[in-house]
Amino acid sequence: MVKITNTLFFVLCLVTSITGHTFDDLEIQINKPHVKSIRTESGYIVDCVDINKQPAFDHPLLKNHTLQEANAYNVPQLDIIHGIKATTSIYNPKVDKDQSSSGHLFVQNTITDATNKIMVGWHVSPKLYNDDHSTYFYSAWMVNDFKSTGCYYMLCKGFVQTDRSYYLSSRIRRTSTYGGEMIEIPISLNKDRTSHNWWLAVADKTIGYFPAALFPNMVNPSGVGWGGSTLSPAGTSSPSMGSRHFPDKDFVHASYFREIGIQIDDSGTYYEPTGEEHADAASCYNVIYYGDQGEEFGYSLQFGGPGCNK
Repeated sequence: MVKITNTLFFVLCLVTSITGHTFDDLEIQINKPHVKSIRTESGYIVDCVDINKQPAFDHPLLKNHTLQEANAYNVPQLDIIHGIKATTSIYNPKVDKDQSSSGHLFVQNTITDATNKIMVGWHVSPKLYNDDHSTYFYSAWMVNDFKSTGCYYMLCKGFVQTDRSYYLSSRIRRTSTYGGEMIEIPISLNKDRTSHNWWLAVADKTIGYFPAALFPNMVNPSGVGWGGSTLSPAGTSSPSMGSRHFPDKDFVHASYFREIGIQIDDSGTYYEPTGEEHADAASCYNVIYYGDQGEEFGYSLQFGGPGCNK
């Protein structure tokens, strides 16, 4: 079946969390021989596996991989390339069975048909999760523009979990309400200067990494971005994105990314992004970068929209 993908992002090419909002619990069940199980507050069962026997190490490129660890006293160092961060509001846009809608940040290197890319954020996809209404914490990665490699979250062997605080493909129990409470995820992706592994942090917890061995073209990424995307069958209506509303500079209306930034040197400092807005279906969705909004929002943007009827 032919699929139509709509994307809109504030994109950076070769360039750069706050309290007071709510971050909700994330959980997932790991389908792997386990040593014990834990029932979470949400009622999910989390199966705990030996850290050295997790699914990531089944990937052929990680056959001889040595586990890298990070803790509060040995934070991965960044080189002159990229680190990216933002805090995003989480929503639950309505989609049909064969559709999906997401909000995420990404880092990529585009080389014709050999695009390497890592995306992390939130996602609604009934077919993928066998769930017709919930929002999930997700990631996706690819090494050749999704032609033959790469996929969503733990369906691909590759991501190495080092901390059990949060899990990819976990259900997010509460989401933001238009004009009301904002539920958020602070996310960052940072590249280790020595190993070139890409470390993922969620709500100030470094939970694991995407090994450099998976990404032959990601030593020097060419771009990063923040925004959203939708997917729907060809010839059908496109679903809503974000809060279902267009950006209007009111941060309890359209979905947003705040305190966005990029690392471009070894100082660990996040800098203001400079780039351009891109929306490939402007009548359905939009994205607007507002620059520095001060206080808790910092460098911010809004994205999303109601979708389009065919």
